[in-house]
Amino acid sequence: MNNTIKQILFGFIPGLLLPFVLGALLYILNEKFALNGQGGGLQAWWFGITHGIYLFSPFIRLATLINLGLFFLMLRLNKELAARGVLIATILWGIYIIFIYMK
Repeated sequence: MNNTIKQILFGFIPGLLLPFVLGALLYILNEKFALNGQGGGLQAWWFGITHGIYLFSPFIRLATLINLGLFFLMLRLNKELAARGVLIATILWGIYIIFIYMK
C-alpha cells in the first residue's frame, strides 16, 4: 500500500469511528430516547444504527460534528491527505443520515 493511501486512511478510520463512539455515548447518557420507552443501552443503539431508525438521527448528526474538529486538527498539523480522509468519512455519514430521512 503506498504512502498516499495510508495517509488518507489515517484520517478516514477515525472519521468513521469517532462519530459512532460519540453517538453511542450520547445515546446512553440520554435514555429518554430509548426504544419502546425502556432504558437505553448499547444494544438499542446498535439496533437503531443497523435498522436506520429516524430516532437516532439527532445523535448521529451531533456526533458527526466531531469530524469538524478532527478535520481542522489534521489541517493544522499539515496532514492534508488525512484531512481528505476525514472529509470522505463525513460525506459517508451524511449519505447515511440522508438515507435515514428518506426511509
